[in-house]
Amino acid sequence: MALKKDFSETRLDRIDTKTAECKPPELLTYEGERAWRKHVLTVALRTFGDKGYDAGLAGHFTVRDPKHHDRFWVNPMDQHLSLITPDDLVL
Repeated sequence: MALKKDFSETRLDRIDTKTAECKPPELLTYEGERAWRKHVLTVALRTFGDKGYDAGLAGHFTVRDPKHHDRFWVNPMDQHLSLITPDDLVL
């Protein structure tokens, strides 16, 4: 039996645009910066997925890893964009 993921925290209709920050928080560790970048990438992917786009084999989104500048976090090929979570991203 597959576990159902909870996507409620990243739903676009739950974002309060009056209080949402437009700049990233100041992060003091690589792990904190990595988590922030993966979160932003996930929101971008899910936004496109919610709009009906699915990258399929032809496209992807990436963010650079803050500690290893020669590596990128990318969405997996076999998952619909609207279902991506930070744990699904591939380095």
